[in-house]
Amino acid sequence: MKIIRSMYEAGKTIVIREQPKRKIEKGRKRAPKINQTSEEVWKNNLKYAVFRLTLLLNHNFVPGDLHLQLTYKIEPTEEQSKKDRQKFTRDLKRECKKIGIDVKWVAVTEKKRTRVHHHIICSNVPIAIIQKCWKHGIVFHNPLWDNPNYKDLAEYLLKEASKTYEEKENIRERRYNTSRNVVMPQEPREKELSRIDLNDEPKPPKGYYIDGEVEIYEHAITRMPCRQYILVPIEGEEQTRIKGRRGKYEKINYLKLLREAYAEHQESLDVF
Repeated sequence: MKIIRSMYEAGKTIVIREQPKRKIEKGRKRAPKINQTSEEVWKNNLKYAVFRLTLLLNHNFVPGDLHLQLTYKIEPTEEQSKKDRQKFTRDLKRECKKIGIDVKWVAVTEKKRTRVHHHIICSNVPIAIIQKCWKHGIVFHNPLWDNPNYKDLAEYLLKEASKTYEEKENIRERRYNTSRNVVMPQEPREKELSRIDLNDEPKPPKGYYIDGEVEIYEHAITRMPCRQYILVPIEGEEQTRIKGRRGKYEKINYLKLLREAYAEHQESLDVF
């Protein structure tokens, strides 16, 4: 069975997607269309949204850029929260333009229990500007971590926010917004492979390591096995080699540290 490997160059990372090549023999009918349940559609849409957001974050943001959380003192309506977020990004762009910063941003709105808050991933701008542009509550800010792969962050943002869309039964609604200067990576380079088993442990090329888990999943349409993983370059002493049979690299769980930091402000936040 031949495999098509798609390689997306996103920032310093390379996102690899591998799936069997579809081949329809002459005179052979196509397989019947598979009817998916609404839950399967929702999961597939979420998976694809995480994939695309990972590409966007990896390609447009770097360590030192910011993860903001904009909270409310007084709970807004859904319509008002949307207007507040739009006004914030407009004001942020205007203020940054004054000091020569072409700010990029990605916004995800989360509603947990009854409280709304906005997650904003943006360029590294002075905190004073951010506080000037957001007057509705407390602003929490954390720098993006040194590892250039932000897949964990994409999953964290979308899995929580997607519950809002699931509740509204609008499973196809877009889960995030971006500034116009946020761009997707170029079309992937593709390579046809043979004699490859997707269940085997992939070997990273020289100078790279596989960051996180190698994900094996089922294609939404063909139901055939697919594989996805992310390559990150080895740079200096930023990563520590783990001695073991797989020889992987150890990564600090910044997402866990982020959650712990937010937990310390639980009483004042009341939005999680």
